[in-house]
Amino acid sequence: SAGGKSIRDFFLGEERDFYYLVILKISGMTFSGFARQSQVNADYTFTQNKWHVKLTCKDVLMEWAKRCEAASNATINFANGEQLTFEEYIPRHFAGLTSTVVLIELPQKTYLERLRELYPNIQYCYALGDYRNFITGQDNISRWETFKELAKGLGFNFEMYVNEGTETTSEPEFIFKIFFISDLLEAEAIEPEIIEMSESISPPRLNWLFLKYRSIVFSEGEYSDGIFFSKDEVFQSDTNHGDGVTLYPSCVLTFRGKSLSYINENQITEKRIIRDVDFTELPLKLYHYDLSTGAPIGKLYPLNEALGGGIAYARIFNCARVHNNEPDVYDYIPIQENSIIQYINTLYTNKLDLNIKIKLIENISLTKWNKIKINNYSFITNALFNISLTNNIIDLQISRFNNFNI
Repeated sequence: SAGGKSIRDFFLGEERDFYYLVILKISGMTFSGFARQSQVNADYTFTQNKWHVKLTCKDVLMEWAKRCEAASNATINFANGEQLTFEEYIPRHFAGLTSTVVLIELPQKTYLERLRELYPNIQYCYALGDYRNFITGQDNISRWETFKELAKGLGFNFEMYVNEGTETTSEPEFIFKIFFISDLLEAEAIEPEIIEMSESISPPRLNWLFLKYRSIVFSEGEYSDGIFFSKDEVFQSDTNHGDGVTLYPSCVLTFRGKSLSYINENQITEKRIIRDVDFTELPLKLYHYDLSTGAPIGKLYPLNEALGGGIAYARIFNCARVHNNEPDVYDYIPIQENSIIQYINTLYTNKLDLNIKIKLIENISLTKWNKIKINNYSFITNALFNISLTNNIIDLQISRFNNFNI
């Protein structure tokens, strides 16, 4: 070591209150993680060829999550009247936590550009300080919790890794990358040399997925604004409850949440499906909110007049657009429909899964979420394991994206 320590002293010395940053580089790939001394085991029985040190490493993302869990959502500086784009809000969410060591990498395509691919007439899309500040009890809600809820609601993913080239400095940098599954459509596919391949079919999934972004509970049922969709149909609501009377159109849950119906503005039921038979719900945590003025704001309705309900954290975002000749500055429909693109592959079909053993070639870069092409079909990498430096091979678990045209 740089300090002249032996292997024993370096790994199992008296100084124990620190992390090991472990980086493994193979071909064009880099894997990184943290290990504490409690995760280091050594066997120095060299007379029996047991002279080794074993480190169990944990993803760097786990340490980042711990840091963010220690900060309450109330510590985010987001004033009433302030409007932030997606690209402005994400750095604000983590402000004061990164310490210039964590670099936040956002997608190249802006969130507004994504929504305009669905609705070109969108004027803007902002997170609103007022909507965020209506949520109660934020002193007891961590920034990590609300970030994960935002990711689920908007449909993006995230990963974290060391910024290559900084690992030898006194303060290595880490990249916290945010991306959308739909971005993988535009990625260049890797066509590996396959040594072995086995396939299986994943268990069938339900035909419908339900995302509940806002709800009001009455004795007869729960009136929800959200979206449920299948391969062929979409039902959604974004009703203006601001008058305290209008409830429809709505995604209505009855029979203790087992029955989900879409009831249109004329109070006619257009669709009815059953939980765990027809649909599954992506659970979004609904936060209680309090309208400080006591009057409706935007499309929100005072919850103290109902039996319960709340809003998902993603509802702090809203769009402005004109539809049916009516201006709407609290429009959530484009945000809901963009989530369909991100989640459609989780539905309704048995997916083809492959376990493949491939040859590592120089400069190939493999990570989770890689796009792999086999026999003109595209797959996405779920996991990498069993790397053999001796044989220069690696095992991958990959799944076909049946519902994307790739």
